[in-house]
Amino acid sequence: MSTEIVIDVQGYTTRVAVLENKRLVELFVEDEENPPVIGNIYKGVVKNIFPGMEAAFVDIGLGKNAFLYLRDLSFGEEMVDELMETSLEEGFDPEEVRTNLSVKSVPQIGQEMLLQVVKEALGNKGVKVDSHITLAGRYLVLTPTTRRIGVSRRITSEEERSRLEKIMEGLAPPKMGLIARTNATGKDGAYFENELKILLNRWHKIKRYSKKASSGSLIYKELPLPLRVIRDIFTEQDRIIINSPEYYQRIIEFMEELQLGYLQAQVSLDEEDKEIFGRLGIESEIAKALSRKIWLKCGGYILIDELEALVAIDVNSGKYTGSKDPEKTILKVNLEAAKEVADQLRLRNLGGIIIVDFINMEQEKSQKRLMATLEKELSRDRVRYHLLPLTPLGLVEITRKKSTPSLDELLCQDCPTCHGGGRVLSLKLLESRLISRIRNKVKRADEEFLIKFNPEVCRELRKSKKIQELEEDLKIKIEFSPDEELNWNEMEILYRV
Repeated sequence: MSTEIVIDVQGYTTRVAVLENKRLVELFVEDEENPPVIGNIYKGVVKNIFPGMEAAFVDIGLGKNAFLYLRDLSFGEEMVDELMETSLEEGFDPEEVRTNLSVKSVPQIGQEMLLQVVKEALGNKGVKVDSHITLAGRYLVLTPTTRRIGVSRRITSEEERSRLEKIMEGLAPPKMGLIARTNATGKDGAYFENELKILLNRWHKIKRYSKKASSGSLIYKELPLPLRVIRDIFTEQDRIIINSPEYYQRIIEFMEELQLGYLQAQVSLDEEDKEIFGRLGIESEIAKALSRKIWLKCGGYILIDELEALVAIDVNSGKYTGSKDPEKTILKVNLEAAKEVADQLRLRNLGGIIIVDFINMEQEKSQKRLMATLEKELSRDRVRYHLLPLTPLGLVEITRKKSTPSLDELLCQDCPTCHGGGRVLSLKLLESRLISRIRNKVKRADEEFLIKFNPEVCRELRKSKKIQELEEDLKIKIEFSPDEELNWNEMEILYRV
């Protein structure tokens, strides 16, 4: 499978498209005027504590207070040691203090702490923060405030997991943790040692700056989108195309830092092509990704609805009639839908609770094949997910981590007419309302009315037989005037003089 990463920089906006076999599978968008804050580290100050919710609201300087789960609060080994030392002076058993240390009793209003954003602000909610700081490299994640040794879940070989776990144990600094990322697969200790030095140096700078910084200060800013792509997504088999000379140079320098200098030939600059997304067909793929209906090759289709509480996906057979065996027909549609569902979750960045309503199948072997296909397709996803069993009604529940806005939330806004409901008043209702209002306004025969509507509504109501009958019945004259300023549901009724 060939993978291309296309980076389009236009003014303040950067877009990154990941293409697999020329098909768009992931899209990232970043606006410099409203940049993402996930991954940033701030010096916050506690403003409110709600023990019943096990939560605190913290001012980190973003205007709206950040949300902190108290169970996510980390003191780090240094603070725990300090608390244990104090407890010894006060005559308490320090080990008992360590065992029973409760975050509920420690944070105080006005207390300052170092926090990292782990979830962007979504809707009317502020960002979510965590005191478990993580510093990501290409091969390692350093957890400087907690002792944790781990290996990426995407590394499935038990032999490789065991090898990496031993290396992490040996490399991890005292009272800190290390996690091997997927890119660590097959790499030797030299790669890890060099990157660990960089991550430790970054942590020491963060600590030094945080001591003198005031509360609400940004202590560490996450890398810009093109560099994050190199760190987190780019593999040795991928090709990168970029149309920004500035970021091209930054990427080349960053690859040297990541010990990827030998792959620089796989990055090409195309600064003349400002319409690179259009030329490669990416713009049309984005338009499809914002559509509610996605057609399958067999003639079936899926419908995707993002709701407040969950994402609902409905599978339909559509135009596909298939073979004489209904079970085989339904299975073919469901298998194609399973692949498309997995692709759309990645592309649209859908998260939270996802309910997929597959077409119901009677045979257990068909159901097992469907679930195996769905699991296989979902396994390519970098975002953490959980797949639940198929229900007797043909429903599948998937939970997928949601830490950033979906593609729809990022690129679209609520319609000013329907306010995000996706529906407007029917022409029949608009016609009925118009007739009722005119009947109430008519005082004598021969009156003339000028009716202003949205152009599309005007075009349809001019054909209305009921309005023609109203003119004849009341002996009045009605003219329609299209007005671009009016939305679908609005109308203006004026007297003609």
